Amino acid sequence: MRRILILCEGKTEHNYIQLINKLLNNKGNYSVRFTAINLDGLSFKNYKDKIYSKLKYSKIKAFDKIFVWIDFDIFKRSGSDCNALKEKILALRKNPKVLFNYMNGEDFLILHYSGDEIQKWTEICNKNNHFKIPLHGDEYVKLFKENIDSNYRKGGFSDLNLEKIKKVLELIQLTDYPQKSDISEILEIVIEEIENNST
Repeated sequence: MRRILILCEGKTEHNYIQLINKLLNNKGNYSVRFTAINLDGLSFKNYKDKIYSKLKYSKIKAFDKIFVWIDFDIFKRSGSDCNALKEKILALRKNPKVLFNYMNGEDFLILHYSGDEIQKWTEICNKNNHFKIPLHGDEYVKLFKENIDSNYRKGGFSDLNLEKIKKVLELIQLTDYPQKSDISEILEIVIEEIENNST
């Protein structure tokens, strides 16, 4: 069995990986297992120390692959280059692959909603200049609850299935969507696992 470690910025990403594991468990025999570790939020000042401390985890050698899944918003506000940041994190220890959400977890989660809701959220983000100067967490969660999902709470997304994963993978590979994420590789692994077990 392949074991994949994913260091997650916060509740949103951590919960999503747990949902993936639940989905795989419900589909029967699978050959991959994701372990998610919550970094409990990052700042521009502490991100390297927090990631490095988790990469010193005593059982790190047990994993076949390591990813760091974080939001780009704090780095965008500081004027940082995403490729340079990926190189810095890659150099820390164990060569983890960095996966950014552009700009945050809600911008990734919106891709699981309907086309009308995606368009509405995009318009709200553009109106608030979010893709150039990202909104802070309390601001965008408030807007998300008011305009998209009144029941939403941070890390509370629960509706995941194969069809949605396929749809999200297609959307994040399109060039005309401002909502982006580097999570394609993870989604491709999940789709392959489910489809291999359904035959």
